[in-house]
Amino acid sequence: MSRKRIAGGMIAAAMAFNSLLMVPFATSAAAIKVEAETGTLVGTGGVKTDESGYSGDGYMFLEDNGDVLNIPVTVSNAGMYKLTICYQNNFGSDKIQNIVVNDVDQGQMSFPENAAWSEISFGNVKLNAGENTVTIKGSWGWTNFDYITLEEASLGEIKATQTNTCDADATTEAKQLMEYLSSVYGQHILSGQQEIYSGGPHGVETEFEYIKSKTGKLPAIRGFDLGNACNPIKSAFGEDGASDRMLEWAAKGGIVTCSFHLNVPKDFASYKMGDNLSFNDTTYSQNTDFSPSEAIKEGTKENEFYTTALDALAVKFLALQEKGVPVLWRPLHEAEGGGGENASWFWWGREGSAAYKALYRYTYNYLLDKGCHNLIWEFNSYNYSTSEDWYPGDEYVDIIGYDKYNCTDWSSGSPVIKHNDSAISSTFYGLMEKYNSAKMIAMMENDSFSTVENLTAEKAGWLYFLTWYDGGSDDINFLSNPNFNTEEALVDMYQSEYCITLDELPKFTEIEIDPEATNATTNTEPEAPEEGHAKITQDATAHQTIINLPEASDTVYLVVDAPTGTTYANGGLGVSIPIDGVYYWANIQWQITSPGVAKVDLVESFLNASDPDGNQVEDEAVLEAIKEALVKQTSFQGQYWYAEIDGEKDADTSAINIVDAYILTEETPTDEPTEAEEPTQEDPTQPATDSDLPAVTLWGDADNDGDCDIMDVIAVNKDQLGSLTLTDQGKANADVDESGGLSFADAVNIMKSLVDLVTLPVPKA
Repeated sequence: MSRKRIAGGMIAAAMAFNSLLMVPFATSAAAIKVEAETGTLVGTGGVKTDESGYSGDGYMFLEDNGDVLNIPVTVSNAGMYKLTICYQNNFGSDKIQNIVVNDVDQGQMSFPENAAWSEISFGNVKLNAGENTVTIKGSWGWTNFDYITLEEASLGEIKATQTNTCDADATTEAKQLMEYLSSVYGQHILSGQQEIYSGGPHGVETEFEYIKSKTGKLPAIRGFDLGNACNPIKSAFGEDGASDRMLEWAAKGGIVTCSFHLNVPKDFASYKMGDNLSFNDTTYSQNTDFSPSEAIKEGTKENEFYTTALDALAVKFLALQEKGVPVLWRPLHEAEGGGGENASWFWWGREGSAAYKALYRYTYNYLLDKGCHNLIWEFNSYNYSTSEDWYPGDEYVDIIGYDKYNCTDWSSGSPVIKHNDSAISSTFYGLMEKYNSAKMIAMMENDSFSTVENLTAEKAGWLYFLTWYDGGSDDINFLSNPNFNTEEALVDMYQSEYCITLDELPKFTEIEIDPEATNATTNTEPEAPEEGHAKITQDATAHQTIINLPEASDTVYLVVDAPTGTTYANGGLGVSIPIDGVYYWANIQWQITSPGVAKVDLVESFLNASDPDGNQVEDEAVLEAIKEALVKQTSFQGQYWYAEIDGEKDADTSAINIVDAYILTEETPTDEPTEAEEPTQEDPTQPATDSDLPAVTLWGDADNDGDCDIMDVIAVNKDQLGSLTLTDQGKANADVDESGGLSFADAVNIMKSLVDLVTLPVPKA
């Protein structure tokens, strides 16, 4: 039996992780001091003597982003060494630089503003016996460096003193999962893989199939994101089945982790709740006026938006909780960004640490108040001197994590990728020390996942890794690009005794999944009936589809043809609704997550309506009247708004078409004519005034296709605008006011006839 499996079965065995004392590589020796000016610098800086108080013959100035200072170091013994750097930063604000040892990036380091020379510890790095090179690579630059010191490190105990859930009312399953995690902490690493987002360049199973094909194993942890499924902006986001897959993964015995990339409107000040937006009008970056501090204040628009999202999240979490599924929950991640107070790249960090902590705590309390007690709360930290300022507090956090992306060097302005399998133990021990060894430390995102050899040699006790998905190009194919992770490293990791995989986990919950249950918006409706199909007319010029149903219904099924790579698309059904003599244009939304059938409840899917001047209707009485009238309509204009195809956001919708529409009718058809049936012109005796035009064949049939419908309205309007020239027969049929020529008034009268307000022809007064 695997040692890992034995460990998994000994959850209560004296919390062995607390007693794991790491053995030093060598006995302690005097620190080695190396002057920075003895190194070589590539870039615009150089050796200086302007600032007093330095040691040696001067100091080295890194001036620009991209400057590289290489400092040679010779040690007698191979092993882990504590790296300390003496620096001065009197140039204002913290400066971030990269630390590289023997050409392997060890991560970033923050150098706070100071007027005097100061020593700051980076943490532990691995050196070879003999010659080594310690490199300081400017990510910001503008920092003076006097010297570095290295002394053999005596690695301490890997421990976490707080391993109970911070939620006192946590479910039994959540508590059991925490107990298991603490039992393997410091002894093993759990494997993890993030699934790709809905609409990515490949399917959500691709990464997992790749891992299985190469290693014969599956990861212990699968990463999900509920940002799409729980976003209030339904025109740009929607159900992508993530919560179903979470249940399915738990049913396989896997551990579920979840993040939340919540997009908000870029121009939130102009946004009204319920408005349609395209994906490109939203963001989860800091490039928005959405205020995190306002999001926690009841009565604000930000609070309404954020709590709407949290309410949707709670529904998902409670469904999982009912099935006994615990979730490693990572909200509002990577808040600090580039360090300090003003370098966040997400909206939840754009107002600094105080606003962020308040939002995190608000989120915690809100979800607990909703009854979500199956969550293990995770906080994403950095290892900067300012990172503790962003910490919500021990009472709100179960696990602390770090997101590792050090295979890509951005110092030149464009990405340069180089394989890096360092275990970055300096970051691991830095975080453990920063948070007083209270919480377990995990690698919550990563490009490369290091190697078993490095993890054990550097004594980096990461609880788990979670490799990010393949984004579709070499610079972001984090799993399969060998510049990030080689096949050999993948096999070695997944097949090692040190790494825990899916088949070696204990069972955390006993759940049964209905394989037919799904949240997907397509392919779940009844088979198309023989009766009840609409007449479909395509307008290729305007890329619209005119749908004439055989009778009215409150539910319409649209058959949407789309490219194979389509993972999301939406559009509208438009219809003109007369209320008290005023024509309002109503918009109903349809959406799909793959080619297939979209079920449209006309009332539930109603988005908005506009008056003849194009102003959005706000009057509730009018809106209710419009909704009541919707279920009586039989003619709709099908529109195409947005698509995600082969990973491309806001893709061209021209390849997407509604090719059929149907309703579910009674088996016994009614004898009465339906609304969509135009009265047969038994004796069309009214010729056009122009004697050169033929006799009318069907009043209103401007496109001369044998039917009078919304397409004829469009055809007349296009004729009047000069974008289409009707045939002589079409002109004769469309001159419904018998004026001897066409006008926009004819189009209006044809439209009125479709809703039984007039009977054609309508003689001109």
